[in-house]
Amino acid sequence: SIEGAEQTRVPFPPRFPVSWTEAIAADQAGGLWVAALGGVILHDNGGRFQVVDQVEALRDTRVVAALGDRQGRLWLAYGNDRVGVWSGKGQFRSFGPQDGLGAGPYYSMIEDTSGRIWVGSGASLSRYDGTRFASVTRANGLPPTGVLSLLEAKEGHLWLASTVGVMRLSPSEFDHAISAPGTPMYFRLYDTSDGLAGFPAVIGGDRAAARAADGLLWFITSRGLSMVDPVALSTAYRAPKVGIDEIRADDRVVSDRRLRPGTAKLEI
Repeated sequence: SIEGAEQTRVPFPPRFPVSWTEAIAADQAGGLWVAALGGVILHDNGGRFQVVDQVEALRDTRVVAALGDRQGRLWLAYGNDRVGVWSGKGQFRSFGPQDGLGAGPYYSMIEDTSGRIWVGSGASLSRYDGTRFASVTRANGLPPTGVLSLLEAKEGHLWLASTVGVMRLSPSEFDHAISAPGTPMYFRLYDTSDGLAGFPAVIGGDRAAARAADGLLWFITSRGLSMVDPVALSTAYRAPKVGIDEIRADDRVVSDRRLRPGTAKLEI
């Protein structure tokens, strides 16, 4: 663990190689979850990791992302099309497409301020409301490569990283899209022309983005780290002023902006 300039080594159980680690996640009390090879789940309990369970469903597959939620549960994305939640020894529930979960592979998971779980993948964005998942896809406007990383800003917008840039999405757009299948979502896209160092990327793990304590968002890109200040970018969009150069009615210039009765053709 690292705190400021100090590093502390937290030992693993005997005969348990650190190289078996597949994914890590913080819990709400400041501890750490580790999902390891063979379905083993470890928890940092007062400065020492202990094995708390071995999940049968995870024995022969790889865990690619992990998330500790406010209820003390551990969410795990594994395989190509499964997400599971561990809530205690011997208690593991698995979700798949039949539960509304979008197609994988999965890259990122977050819990929003309302306690809903969001899952970003190479083909979809999914949300768990406590009962089942709902998902949006390319048909709703997601980029071809989906969502590489996912964050929630303090003001409530979702920030999605993809290979075309970083997108700011209102959860209300997601709600609208899932209520009417095929409905496009409207979002604001930021790319290298807006100051991103490069295009977002996933490099060797599931932690390609992070929200700092001050609310700033950090993204790994193809050319280094990029920082986004959601507050500075939250100003409402102002439509540009429209200037009219010329008006023609029936191929004649209209100088007083009045149309004669019976006008059949209008050009602006």
